[in-house]
Amino acid sequence: ITICDIIVIIIVMLKITECEIFLSLLVKFLDGEKPMWQRAGALEVLYKFCSQPLLLKYVHYYIRPRIKK
Repeated sequence: ITICDIIVIIIVMLKITECEIFLSLLVKFLDGEKPMWQRAGALEVLYKFCSQPLLLKYVHYYIRPRIKK
């Protein structure tokens, strides 16, 4: 188990509001002005997150009703 796996497990255990905040923070770490190690770490965590279809389905199911059209 890597640190990224642990972070993804923590995302699952968070409430959905915290999950949204955490994911948006990870996306902000991809900014070109951030240090390379931060961008690489954020990409690795997002990759691990996106490579788990059940986790994506879970997050999509709970976030979707909250999005206003």
